[in-house]
Amino acid sequence: MSERELIDEIMTLVVAGHETTATGLNWTWYLLSQHPDAEARLHAEVDAMPEHHPLELAASGQLPFTRAVVDEALRLYPPVWAFARRTLEADTLGGFGVPAGTDVLLPTYVIHRHPRYWHEPEAFRPARFAPGGEGQGASFAYIPFGAGPRRCMGDGFAIYEMLAHLSRFARRFRLRMVADQPVALEARVNLRPAQPLLMTLERR
Repeated sequence: MSERELIDEIMTLVVAGHETTATGLNWTWYLLSQHPDAEARLHAEVDAMPEHHPLELAASGQLPFTRAVVDEALRLYPPVWAFARRTLEADTLGGFGVPAGTDVLLPTYVIHRHPRYWHEPEAFRPARFAPGGEGQGASFAYIPFGAGPRRCMGDGFAIYEMLAHLSRFARRFRLRMVADQPVALEARVNLRPAQPLLMTLERR
């Protein structure tokens, strides 16, 4: 590999393979701290499973509600808040002509909260990703990892990482937000809190 190729690979691992998952977990813990019913249900699901060191990939399929929590967190706060694509040839999008070589932005955050595709889009409702829920058939309205042939190849690994972290950590602890803390968004490379989310750690 050339030096340029090596730098590109390292940047991909740091930005796409580390910060995105960490940011997704950050938002997941925030949402759980704000929704005690969902947190209690997640704890019950995790507690009912034999403890794995670490969580086995096959066993992660036995955490459907925990997975729904992750999916809903990624819907509300997708770390990749927009995707950029460049047109290879002239086309028409939404009635507008798009010349070849145009950079087109797909706003994940907006799509994930669009009332055309989601009922009560601003609400945290993991049940929408349960079997038969609206999230199950929302293939192009739910794109935290992109879609089509350029969908992130690490999507399965990222979800597994998040489930492994939640199942291990939530078995022993819960997180509580520090009072009177504003939560604002910062849309840079990833969608993250503008200020650190200060939380206290409680042993269950």
